[in-house]
Amino acid sequence: MIVSLSVVIDNYPIADGDEIAISLSASTKLDRNLTMKQPLTTHSTRIFIWVAHPKSDSLCQALANSYATGLSGKGIEIRQMALSQMSFSTEFAGYDGAEPLESDLKAWQENITWADHLLFVYPYWWGAMPAKAKAVLDRALLPGFGFKYHRKGMGWEKLLKGKTADVIITSDTPPLLDTFLYGKPARRVIKNQVLNFCGIEAKNIIQFGSVKMSDAEKIQQWLKKAEKMGEKIAPTMTKTKQSSWPLSLFRKTSLNTELTAAHLNPVTKGENL
Repeated sequence: MIVSLSVVIDNYPIADGDEIAISLSASTKLDRNLTMKQPLTTHSTRIFIWVAHPKSDSLCQALANSYATGLSGKGIEIRQMALSQMSFSTEFAGYDGAEPLESDLKAWQENITWADHLLFVYPYWWGAMPAKAKAVLDRALLPGFGFKYHRKGMGWEKLLKGKTADVIITSDTPPLLDTFLYGKPARRVIKNQVLNFCGIEAKNIIQFGSVKMSDAEKIQQWLKKAEKMGEKIAPTMTKTKQSSWPLSLFRKTSLNTELTAAHLNPVTKGENL
């Protein structure tokens, strides 16, 4: 029996018409806690690097390049997007009646879904990331993609669990001063109120500064540190997916409760570097 569904299993989109094979057996009553187990899969670590600086020629881009250099020779799959090359409206008036996503924002979402590990690199302006970078989060890190509020109470589901992230922030404010005088707002917000809020585990959050007072030697030290961050990434990863299926899909049905996924490939748009 072949059933066509349009669902998302653990952030793996299954489009309408994709095939899910269901093994049948006679008169076995369906358990309300029915689960579907994806077969064990092994693949090279997938890393999405987002350079969230509005300028194409920036220290942030150089740091991202150094990080990627540290990844080289491991068979790691890399995709990269630069905020400077992204085209979309920065207007955002809330989730109700939100405008459809432009192609660059859709590609950003797809790369987040595809990746096992993320690297965000951006400058620290007025206590936060640049407005255009924040607009990407406002418009693309949506309910139903990054998180899902419960209907009642203050709880929510973290929809990007299982992913990890590194963050590199550049600033004119010396990091030590930023910590003791201001409470490190950029590092605190990206870790707790962005990444962790969506279930992404922050591995390393580094702030380099003061950029304004740095010299060529200091910048080379930062570039080398970024490269070493990339070197620490493991070259392979093994995943086992297990997802719950809604009972409503199989009401009043006598099926064996063992399901096997015949088509569970994630979205793979974006350039492999």
